[in-house]
Amino acid sequence: MATAHAVFAQLLRAHKLVDVRDVLRRTCGARTAQVKTWAAVMAFSATVPVGAHREVIDMLGGQFRDGFPSRPQGAQSEPALQEVPTPPPHERNPRPAPQVGMDVDEIPVGPEPMQVDRPDGPSCASLGVSPDYMKCVDEVTIDACIEEFTLRTGNAAMKEAICISCEGRSFAQELCAIEIQDIPNRGLLAPVVPHPAHTLTDGMLLATGSHELTDTVDICVECYSRLKGGRRPKHSLANGHWVGDIPPELQKLTLPERLLISLYFPVAYVVKLYPSGRRGLGWSHDRLNSGLRGNVSTYKLDQQQISNMIGLTMPPPATLLSSTIAISYIGANGLPKKALPGTFRVRRFRIARALQWLKANNPLYRDIEISDERLDQLPTNAVPQELLQTARHERDETLLDMESASYVPLHEGDEQADEDDVMEQLEQLDDLLDDDDAEGAEEDPEGEEVPPAVIPLQALGVIDMAGHDIPENELFAHALINTAMAGVEAERADAGATPSAPPTLRFARLPGQTSTPAQFNVRHGSAFVNEYPRKDPVTGLRYDGGPDNPNHLLGVFPFLFPYGKGGFETDQAEPVSYESHVRWALRYADRRFRKDLLFVFQTFGVLQKRQVCRAAILQVKSQSPYVHQQLKSITREDLIRASEEELRNQPFSNPAIRILRSQLTAIRSRVMGSDESRHSLRGKIWGTNLMYNNASLWITINPPDTHDPIAQVLVGEEIDLDSFCKTAGPDAQARAINVAEDPYAAAQYFHHVIEVILETLFGIKAGSGVHKIHRKEGILGTLQAYIGSVEAQGRGTLHLHLLLWMVDTPSPQRMKELLTEQSFRERLMAFVAQNIIADIEGRSTAEVRPLRVDKEAAYSRPLNPRAENIGALRKERTRVLARSLQFHTCRERACLIPKNGRKVCKRGSPWTLASQAWVAESGHWGPKRTCAMLNAFNPTLLTTLTCNHDMKLMIAGGATRSITWYITNYASKKQHHGNNQSALLAKSFAYHVEKEARNPDFVNANKRLLQRCANSLSRDREFSAPEIISYLMGWGDRFESHHYVAIRWDLAMKSLISAYPGLLEMSARARDLEEEPGVARGEQPENEAFTVQFVDGTLDFRNQVKEYAFRGEALAESCFLRVMLDTYDAPVPKTERRDQATEELETAPYQPGDDAPRARNRGGRARHDRIPYLEGYGTTTRCRIRRSRWHETLPRIVGRWFPRNNDPKTYELYCASMLMLLKPWRTLRDLKEDDGTFRQAFDAMMDSADDWTRRVVDNIQYYYDCSDDAQAEATEKKNSMSYGVPLEEDLRERYGIVFEGDVDPLAGLKEDDVEVAAQGAMSQRDQDYVQQGLLVAFGSGIMELPDGLHTVHEGVAGHAKDDDLDTIKAWDKRLKAYTREHGGLLEAEAAEDLTAAVLDAAEVNLSRFEVSAAVTPAIGPDASGGVLADLLNPAQRRAHDIIVDCVVNEVEGRPQEQLLMIVHGQGGTGKTTLIRAVTETLDNLGMKKYLGKTATSGIAASPIGGNTVHHYWGIAPMRKLGDPMWVSNASDVIKKRRLENLASKHIVFTDEMSMLTKAMLSDMSHVGSVVRAEAARTASNSTLPFGGLHMVLFGDFHQFPPVAGGAGGKPGRQKKENTSALYCHQPSLDKERMALGREIFLQFEKVVILNEQKRSRDPEWTELLDRLRVGECTAKDLDEVQKLVLTDPRCDVPDWNSKEWADVVLVTPRHKIRRAWNDLALAKHCRAGGHYRYVITAQDVDKFTGELPRLDYRVSAAAMPVKKTGDLERRITVGQGMKAMVLTNIATEADVANGTRGVIDSFWLHPDEQPTLLEDGVILLSHMPPVIFFRPNEKIAARFAGVPEGVVPISPATVSFEVENGLGQTITVKRTQYALTGAYAFTDYKSQGQTIEKVIIDIGKPPDNELSPFNAYVALSRGRGRDSIRLLRDFNPDLFTTHPSENLREEMSRLHALARQTEAEHEEMVRNREQANAGVIV
Repeated sequence: MATAHAVFAQLLRAHKLVDVRDVLRRTCGARTAQVKTWAAVMAFSATVPVGAHREVIDMLGGQFRDGFPSRPQGAQSEPALQEVPTPPPHERNPRPAPQVGMDVDEIPVGPEPMQVDRPDGPSCASLGVSPDYMKCVDEVTIDACIEEFTLRTGNAAMKEAICISCEGRSFAQELCAIEIQDIPNRGLLAPVVPHPAHTLTDGMLLATGSHELTDTVDICVECYSRLKGGRRPKHSLANGHWVGDIPPELQKLTLPERLLISLYFPVAYVVKLYPSGRRGLGWSHDRLNSGLRGNVSTYKLDQQQISNMIGLTMPPPATLLSSTIAISYIGANGLPKKALPGTFRVRRFRIARALQWLKANNPLYRDIEISDERLDQLPTNAVPQELLQTARHERDETLLDMESASYVPLHEGDEQADEDDVMEQLEQLDDLLDDDDAEGAEEDPEGEEVPPAVIPLQALGVIDMAGHDIPENELFAHALINTAMAGVEAERADAGATPSAPPTLRFARLPGQTSTPAQFNVRHGSAFVNEYPRKDPVTGLRYDGGPDNPNHLLGVFPFLFPYGKGGFETDQAEPVSYESHVRWALRYADRRFRKDLLFVFQTFGVLQKRQVCRAAILQVKSQSPYVHQQLKSITREDLIRASEEELRNQPFSNPAIRILRSQLTAIRSRVMGSDESRHSLRGKIWGTNLMYNNASLWITINPPDTHDPIAQVLVGEEIDLDSFCKTAGPDAQARAINVAEDPYAAAQYFHHVIEVILETLFGIKAGSGVHKIHRKEGILGTLQAYIGSVEAQGRGTLHLHLLLWMVDTPSPQRMKELLTEQSFRERLMAFVAQNIIADIEGRSTAEVRPLRVDKEAAYSRPLNPRAENIGALRKERTRVLARSLQFHTCRERACLIPKNGRKVCKRGSPWTLASQAWVAESGHWGPKRTCAMLNAFNPTLLTTLTCNHDMKLMIAGGATRSITWYITNYASKKQHHGNNQSALLAKSFAYHVEKEARNPDFVNANKRLLQRCANSLSRDREFSAPEIISYLMGWGDRFESHHYVAIRWDLAMKSLISAYPGLLEMSARARDLEEEPGVARGEQPENEAFTVQFVDGTLDFRNQVKEYAFRGEALAESCFLRVMLDTYDAPVPKTERRDQATEELETAPYQPGDDAPRARNRGGRARHDRIPYLEGYGTTTRCRIRRSRWHETLPRIVGRWFPRNNDPKTYELYCASMLMLLKPWRTLRDLKEDDGTFRQAFDAMMDSADDWTRRVVDNIQYYYDCSDDAQAEATEKKNSMSYGVPLEEDLRERYGIVFEGDVDPLAGLKEDDVEVAAQGAMSQRDQDYVQQGLLVAFGSGIMELPDGLHTVHEGVAGHAKDDDLDTIKAWDKRLKAYTREHGGLLEAEAAEDLTAAVLDAAEVNLSRFEVSAAVTPAIGPDASGGVLADLLNPAQRRAHDIIVDCVVNEVEGRPQEQLLMIVHGQGGTGKTTLIRAVTETLDNLGMKKYLGKTATSGIAASPIGGNTVHHYWGIAPMRKLGDPMWVSNASDVIKKRRLENLASKHIVFTDEMSMLTKAMLSDMSHVGSVVRAEAARTASNSTLPFGGLHMVLFGDFHQFPPVAGGAGGKPGRQKKENTSALYCHQPSLDKERMALGREIFLQFEKVVILNEQKRSRDPEWTELLDRLRVGECTAKDLDEVQKLVLTDPRCDVPDWNSKEWADVVLVTPRHKIRRAWNDLALAKHCRAGGHYRYVITAQDVDKFTGELPRLDYRVSAAAMPVKKTGDLERRITVGQGMKAMVLTNIATEADVANGTRGVIDSFWLHPDEQPTLLEDGVILLSHMPPVIFFRPNEKIAARFAGVPEGVVPISPATVSFEVENGLGQTITVKRTQYALTGAYAFTDYKSQGQTIEKVIIDIGKPPDNELSPFNAYVALSRGRGRDSIRLLRDFNPDLFTTHPSENLREEMSRLHALARQTEAEHEEMVRNREQANAGVIV
């Protein structure tokens, strides 16, 4: 029978475990636990009846064949495996690194290539290896894991909702939906303390305002359960948790502003700024704020420093800021002051408004006095001098790299990896591991970070984790009272009593706390809450305050608790613990608390100190009888009294305590986040090794919190995770800002995703002491256990180091034997080949490097395994992700370190190449690697998580034991103490201040601040906000699958030595031997002392040896280790003590799968066996309780490890230790015979030992094997002078690797892909943005046709004749030949007489069909009929007279100074009128010819009769730099134009000066000087700016700044500061041209500012715009603007088809909605007029061949944005009568410029055109129409023979641009297309300078979040008032409360001063002139 069962077991093993489990369950009724692993299957198979064997095998698809299994039906035969020879001898030791200069044949690689394609890998059944160990998981299982992960992170799982009761934010799946009227006991939701600002619903205070009783809402389980039970929910708003909405006055305050309105100041802030991306190159000046990164660290503040600054007079003195804020920045070059204001500015009016609101609404502020004097000391809107004068600068950027934290794991035995760190680790054992960026950390693909437009300050906090601030006497007092009160609570619990309320406060237990919570008094002045200065209301004296008076939070955070309500531990009818309240605050719906820089650190600091005190325990150093006798005499009351005496520094009154004081110690037990807590992981890791053998895998996972869409959902973004679109949702910049601002979401994301990864991808769900561990097969097989350690990098990002144990892992000794077996190594190689990849399709480094890098790779979702082409999709994604995330680039100071005179990458790169995965007998291994710079990855993790990660195989072979040692120690290493030291070390001041001007008080206060912070950081540790939130929320800093029990082996050894004194000398040697590397030092502070506790009212020891010795008889045959793991000590409830002696206890051993229910305890879960201690233990009130039969409790070895077995001098001690641990005994004398040795007893035990015992013994010694190997390897490395670095060679030819990179660029492409690419050019987020706007347009009726209108289309447009084409060419040539002279338009001399070539006007039929009459009438010149100068206001007249006088003086030869003048005025103040008036006056005087007029754009130049600046001055827009003779080397045409424009002119105007760059102004001056000098016009003035030419600049600097960036050509993005603008003052940073341009601009000292508004008819609107210009709009202003939003219920929506609003125009910042709006508006126009719409496709040709570009290039071109195609669209749509706008300067001189608006009268089709009529009146053209007849709105002077007056014949424009295909190949494409677009909508840039009668403004938040206040002001100032403006959608209020530029603010102050000076000088000149005219000489 046994033989049959053995055959049956072998037959089962031929199949997959998942199939076997399923069949056994169906056929044999097997339960889950019985067939979960192969071991369980084998055990269960012996119970299956023989008659059922065949049925089982048949269902598995197998057959009986001579007693041996055959393959399942349909399975392919197993491929033959290539013979792999035994590696040479050097492969059995660490492989030598190849040396520089080696030939490719000499490069050591792994074994020769072998086939490892079989999914399950080679069979090792004959070797006794479980098939589950290192198995290759099938694709079906992997796909199922991915699908489960996707489901667990999908929409339903990630959706959040708000509890109606507590307003807490939770996952919707965790809430209950209920109607309000069905909420039980609704009266309990009535507010305990009513407040006038409450909004009640039927008397209930509910979340989110007022509701109806029938509304369906969500409620959390906790609140619902308490309501159902008739108790008020603790966290309900009604229970004192209401905090109120934050009023506008307290929103958006900067850090210093928050301090200036706070009552208390618990911390100081140290801010470090540094350049993002590449360093060493200085700041990125064209995008300054976006080029900055930063972090802010909070330090405990010395209250004495500021005690004289605080009180009831508010705000506090501004000098407070230099005592509380320190700013440092690290960078090679200086930082302009303008980089600081956004974060550190102070706005006086905001402070005043905030304090006024608080005084009126917050009771804490009721008695404050708002001091006008102190307010006047604050800046109006700038960075205070207290911060500017103390800001510091450090040039050494290497400090940044030293402070960036991550990990440096070894890889495959890489000798090059951070050898110095390993040496230090092994020699000193203090874990001082360098925390530089490592390969597992999230690297920017190409070293360029995502640049947010603001400085996202990463929050850090310096925390006293160990409670150093708590005096020893207080700690001892807490230990005394903790011990006493714990005894009382235990006794009360035994009696069944409810815990009594403490005298003051009861503290709940924090996560990770191991001691019993205690009740104790908290005294005023207690040292653990000393940050909050308060005054006693009776004495008036200042005291510290404490947890029982916690209003400190209300005073520190008035902007979070605006009404002074909702403070912690106040006003709650139902008591709420501090920590519970913190968790509620972090989940609060509006996210205010979690986003605050200080709140999380402040509350955590309080909780941490509390935890240290309440976790303090009492220990005694000796266990002598005398000490024991004294302890028994001490009562609970004695300890309480002693506690009070200790706090008062009085001698102990109890003689026993006085005698024992030297023996008693108070221990800071392990607390969350401390190094001691982390070090406990070592004991757990080695305890897991002890039970499950060596760990199998080491994985580092760095979830991409910044860009993962899951994280974005958690911060509040609306993203469809189920139908994810990569181009939808926030862009990269917005995502980075989102996560930086919400560290709670970052922490929540990390912990949630890691938990889902473990449970879905790895298939293991953690258990605990009372919960079972659930396992299933995951992507790596079936896992036995895991331990993970969480770390934070310097920027706060969390990542995980994870050790994984596989099921059925062989023991280390067995593994060493198995590695000699070829079949076993083949299995390992197959596992590596499937799971650890370092290869991209066989490509070499040179071939991998140019592959596409996706900088937004993480912004994606897992692929759908059920997709039709999933194989191709995975292959493509793996290629892109591996290149983007896993490719390593060595960088100075980041990973390159000096080693033996060379630079070596401490991460081991470049790595050794191998043609296939390999495993050597030595245990060394490696993945297939053909790219030397590619870090290894798991393909499933890579494509599913899209994050950088690392995976390493851990084989318990001899050569890899050192790696096991290193990784184990690394996982529990100490944490880096600070990431902000450089901010404290910066020495020089950032900004130059005259020595006597720098305030010494500011400097000294700031210096003291930095010194104290440095002292704190040297002792305490700096934490990131996500770390702190992890602790506060109970998520912790580790992931563990198992429950661990402490084995206090040091104390056990003391008992052993006490019983056998002869072992003492051996024990001392064992301690000294090698100082026991790897000891779990986190346990050492217990110092081998004994914890004392009250037992039966008596103080006694806690001793595990005693507990074991007196264990009950039911445990008599269990060893010490088994008893400690399988049972635990606990009190016996009094209700059971009477019957305890007679109770029959079950002693049956645990059997796998035996889950039969036990006797139940009063209907609850099965009661565990209680086993009383034997008589003599000392008490009958305690017992051992057996854990659940399915428990998997593991040991945590506290103290030193067990002795080693390979030291002859301590071998007896080793044997005694093993006997004590593993042999059952009653007394220690039972360990051996009296006349025998421990060796003999140990040998006898091992002769009969079971497998479990042998495994434990082997694994105990494995600890030392790893330690010894690590030390030996480190010593060898230290003494070695060799320098090894792998050389990369192309191994493809040698090993036959096929390169899949020779890709056909046209493969898979078809013509339809061009259209698909064009449609996909707009991202989903842009599509959503456009769609939202258009929905508003439809919803409000804008696009509706008038009622009763029926569309009837007219005839198709006529064709041009062949001879018309010559005429069209002549018209085009004539148009471009016009030039302006003396204000008139003339034909250039170079132009030919084209009249003969033009048909007679009578012969030209423009339309070839009836012309539409619906054209916009031309606007003529000013029709006032009077002299314009007489209509000017005083300011205009002043400017007019200064300019005219200058020209007259110049003409009449009167000497005068050069006039450099600025006329500044906002839109509508009459700048254009002034220019026309001056022109008219000079014309009347006959001096008009001496005036030149220009503007920075063609559209601005036309109204004033001028030219563009570039054309007028002869300066190419993108001229090449570097030629000092560029002016003289110009063409003759340009020289002639310059001479005409400059030599004969006296004065030149330039309009729209806001768009003029400093570099351009410099070039203009240069041109003027050269031209006028060469013309010998005024030789004496040729050295003056502009060659002595008088210059007047007109414009408004609050309009858009230059489009060109600081370098003169890079498009600027308006949310970032544009340093090229004239008002940007940064002399030390500007390049030469820009610096010179700024200096020239500063010479413009005549300034006239126009303030009288003439455009607006709405005075209130004008005032609002004035405030908008400077970012000081009020809440009332915002409300007024909100009323104009079309979706607002209060908005007066116009009748869009009325005459007044029929021509409404949309002004938007985005081209995409402009195009969509124009398309819809054109469709409406054509339907209304019966016109066809004509689609014109651009003509693209290869510039060099003249042929149609290849298909792949056309696909790429279709996807390109229009700004990269020369602003010519791929397709445009036109129609007769269409409103249109010109998009390029076709003929600026003829007033046809970029931005010119008009109407398309008609057009001619190409002679060969055969129109294709589509639906809805659309005609698709196949040829380019040769001409479009365009009628500009403004009257033009250009005339064309045969063309009606006012009409311009426009021909297509041509541009060239480069197109790149998917392989990186480029061609130049020449595109021909009309530079026209619809004018129903245009961008705010195009609207600048225009007045629009009726306008719809779109300033809604665009997808890229890049609107600036410039956008809002320019758009809103286009109309004449509120009656002419509507807003399309909601807007960001920040646009109205933020100044557009701090540089501009400073510049406007300067200009206003110059304007006052100019006015005074002019008035004096006028008086002098009047007196002179009167004949009085003064």
